[in-house]
Amino acid sequence: MINIEAARDGFVLNFGDRKILAHSRRAPCIEIGWAERRYRQRGGAFKLARARGFFRPLRAFKVAENGPDFAAIDFEGLLRMAIRLEGGRLRLSFARFDAGVELFRLRLQAPADERVFAGGARGGSLDLKRGTQGFWVEHRATGRPGVLTRRLDRFFGYGPHPDSASCLIPALFSSQGYYLVVDASTEILFDLRRRTQTLVEAWSVPREIIVGAKSDAASLIGDLSATLGRQPAAPAWVFDGAIVGFEGAAAATEAALEPFYARGAKLAALVLASERLDVAEEGACGSSSASGGRARPLRLLGRADPYLATSSPAFADAAAAGLLVRKASGEPYILASATGPIALFDLSQPAAVSLLKSRLVECFTDRGFSGWLAEGGELLPADALLASGEDARAVHNRWPLLWARLCREALAPAGADAVFFMRSGWLGSARYATSLWVEALPGRGGGLAAALRACLSLGLSGFGSAHVEIGPPRRGKAALEPLRAMEVAAFSPLFRVRGLGAAPPHPDYVAHLARMSEVFSALKPYHLAVAAEYDREGLPSMRHPYLHYEDEPGLLVCGRQYLYGRDLLVALPVRAEADCTELLLPQDEWVHLWSSRRFRGGPVAVESGPGFPAVFYRTNSPFASLFDAVRRTTRKV
Repeated sequence: MINIEAARDGFVLNFGDRKILAHSRRAPCIEIGWAERRYRQRGGAFKLARARGFFRPLRAFKVAENGPDFAAIDFEGLLRMAIRLEGGRLRLSFARFDAGVELFRLRLQAPADERVFAGGARGGSLDLKRGTQGFWVEHRATGRPGVLTRRLDRFFGYGPHPDSASCLIPALFSSQGYYLVVDASTEILFDLRRRTQTLVEAWSVPREIIVGAKSDAASLIGDLSATLGRQPAAPAWVFDGAIVGFEGAAAATEAALEPFYARGAKLAALVLASERLDVAEEGACGSSSASGGRARPLRLLGRADPYLATSSPAFADAAAAGLLVRKASGEPYILASATGPIALFDLSQPAAVSLLKSRLVECFTDRGFSGWLAEGGELLPADALLASGEDARAVHNRWPLLWARLCREALAPAGADAVFFMRSGWLGSARYATSLWVEALPGRGGGLAAALRACLSLGLSGFGSAHVEIGPPRRGKAALEPLRAMEVAAFSPLFRVRGLGAAPPHPDYVAHLARMSEVFSALKPYHLAVAAEYDREGLPSMRHPYLHYEDEPGLLVCGRQYLYGRDLLVALPVRAEADCTELLLPQDEWVHLWSSRRFRGGPVAVESGPGFPAVFYRTNSPFASLFDAVRRTTRKV
C-alpha cells in the first residue's frame, strides 16, 4: 500500500516496507529546470553538451490526496505528482504547468548495500552502483578506427562512449528486491554514486516512473519482463542449427557451404546479404533467385534497414512525397554511411511506414523468406524535422521502437514461423523483436567478454532472447575469438554467424562451427524448454547466476559466467587462447559436461581447449540424460 508519512519540514513516501522518496525544504526530492542542449552527430556517434541551463528545487509542497492506492502531491504549483498502486507496482506520473520545463531531476532512496544491474546491452561492468549511466541510443562502430580518428573523437567528444549501446533500457534491477523503470524517450541519466540515493535526470518530464518489488530475484525479473512486455516466441526451426550470413551472390551459396556440410555442420537458415530491402518499384530486393541456398533444406533471411540510399531511383520520389526525415531547411537529411550517403525514412509519417511495411512483405514474405535482420534504428539526428511535429530530441531514443513495431506488423502475414532480429532497441522493444543481437567488438569494445556482459544485462532488463553475433574467420592472434564466440552460441538461444563467403574459411573455423552447431542442434529439447520458461515466467534464457543463487554474494561480480536456463552453467576463459578456465560454481551439485566429473559448489578450474568450453549441468536436472548424450554423440573438432 501507499503510505505518505509526515516528516520534519517534509514527507516520506513508503511503498510497503520500502522507503521511496524523502522530501524536505532543505533536501527536496524533485527539481525542474530550463536549458539548451547542443547535439552534434557524425555517422552513428553523437556529442551531447549542455549549455546555459539550471535546476530549480521544488521545496514547497501540498499533499492533495492520500489514500492506500492513490495519492497526489503538488509542488509549488509547477508540478503535480500522482502516485498509483496498480498490479503490485508503484507508478509515479507527473503533470507540469509550465510548457517550457525541459529538465527533470528526482532523488529516490536506495539501500546502502545494494548492487544494481540492467540498463540494456551494456558491455561494461555488470554492477552499475557507484557510477553514472547515460541513456542515448547510438551505434558502436565495429571497425578499428585509425589513431588520428580516435584522437579526434576524444578531442571533440564523439562516441562510442564507454556506456553507449544500440539497445538501451532505462531500467534498474537491484539486488535488494526492487526494480526501477523510467518511461521517457529523451536523454536520461542515472546517477548511482551516492550510497543511499539514486538520482534520475531527464531532458523532459517522464511520462511515468515505475517501481516494482518482489521477495526473490526470479520473481522480480519475471515481474519486470511482464511490465516491459515479453518477446514473441521463436519458432522451433531456429534451434535446428546455425544461421549463417553469406556475403556473396545467392547462386554461389551451395559451393561456399559445401565444406561445412562435409564436416557435418548443422545449418538452419541462410542470411543473404544480397537480398536487402529496396523501395524501388522495379528490380527490388536484389537478385530474384536464391536457388543456391535452397538446394539444402535451409530457410532464407534477408536484411533490412529504414534508410534509403541517395543513389536509389526511388530517392527523388520519396523526397518529393515527404517520406524522408528533413533538415530545418526542408531538404532531406543526408547522413554518411559505410555504403555511401543515405536518407532516413520518417517513421512518424504514416505513408512512409505503410510503404516500408508493404515493401518488406513483397521483398521477403511473398518470396518465401522466413524473416530478416532489422538493422539500423539509431541514427535519427536530434535536430531533424519530423512529419509528426514532434521534437526529434524526444523521439531519437524511441526510433528503434518504431522500427521494431513496423517490422513486427510487416511480419504478421507470415505467422509465427517467421522471425526478425534487431541490434537496436528501447523501452518496449521486447514486445516485437524475436531476438536482440550483440556484437563482439574487438579492441576497445571488449571482445566476447563484453558481449556476454551485454547479453546478461539485457536479460536483467526484461529481454528473454539475446545472442552474440559471431564474426567471420580471422587470422593471427584474433583467430580464436570467433571460435570462442561459437562456444557461447552453442549454449544460447540463437547460433548466428556473419560474414561467410567473403573469403575461403580456414579448416579450423569450418571444423569448429561444425562441432558447436552440432552441440547446439542436439540441445533442441532444452532450448524449447528454456524458451517456454521465459514465456511462462519471464526468466531470460542467458541469465545471471544470481537469479537462482541469491545467497551467494561472490556470484554477483562474476561477469564471465552465466546460466543458460536453470540447468546449464557456462564460463569463459580469461583469454581466448587459454586451455583452462577458472570459475565459481554455485552451491549445488554439478557435472562437467565433457568429462562427467562431479563437483560441489565453490572455485574450480577445468580444461577448456577449443571446442570444449567450461560447461556444467545440474545433477538433478530433468535434462541430465540429454546433456550426457551430447557428450557421447557429438564429434570432436
